[in-house]
Order: sequence, then structure tokens, then C-alpha cells
Amino acid sequence: MDRKNQKIALREAIVEFKQTAENLVQLLSDSFDLDLSNPHPFGKLVVRQNNLWKGKLGENWEYQFHGDACLFTNSITNQIVDVKINRNGNWGTISNFYLFKFIESTTSLKHVFTIVDSEKKIKELLDELLKDKILIDIGEPHFRTLVLNKAHASKN
Repeated sequence: MDRKNQKIALREAIVEFKQTAENLVQLLSDSFDLDLSNPHPFGKLVVRQNNLWKGKLGENWEYQFHGDACLFTNSITNQIVDVKINRNGNWGTISNFYLFKFIESTTSLKHVFTIVDSEKKIKELLDELLKDKILIDIGEPHFRTLVLNKAHASKN
């Protein structure tokens, strides 16, 4: 498949990832009465002492905080969504590895997985999407933190 169509497919997956991540963060917020406008809204969930750092969320999701992220796993579909939690409300930040896991585990993206079937290919395409300004880097020095450019955030 040509590079243009690979980038279109990956962009579709990134849009779905962003929407899924935002929905899960909202579910977490609603479940634990978190103020997402707070600079550190997950403070009471990330500490190990209170056993809130992992658990069930809604009917089908499990969550587990680790480092600067929260791993969500759907107990029925085994979908994996890893969400960075320290990026000033940018819940859709993109990691090569976890974007690959998301695509691989998301039923609606099976067609994308046949096109973008390795983490290496994802990294190459992410680099190109960054050059094309479809993605932007909001990272701190020495840390690449990619998010979808708001101008490209819809599924269209």
C-alpha cells in the first residue's frame, strides 16, 4: 500500500485512540469525582497506599496507574488503551508502543492493523505525520510527546 494511504489509516487510528482515551479519562473522573481542570487531577489515584491505583472501572474496564500513565484494559475485548496522565489535559498523547497495542487490540481497527502491522512502521509514519503537521510535539526537552493537531482531530 502506498505511503499516503498508510498515513490516512494511521491518522484514523490516532483519532479513535484520542476519543477512546478521552472517554476513559472522563469515566475515571466521573467514577472518582476528579476535577480534570486541576493540574494534578489523579493525585489520589496514583499513590499505592490507598489501593486506588488499580481496579475496575464501569462494567468492562480495568485500570492501573504506572509511572506517568494509566493502562486501561477492556475485560471483554482485551482492548488496550494506555493514557499519559501528566500532559496538561492532553489525554491523547501518542507512544509508538502503546499506539501499536491499541491498533492491534481494537476490533474496529483490524483493517488498519493489516496496513500498519509493526511498531517500526508506526514510528516511521508518526515521524511523517509530525513533518506534515498532522501531529504536533508538545514534549518537554528530550521527551517527544505527540498529540493530534486540533485541525485534524475529527474522523473526516
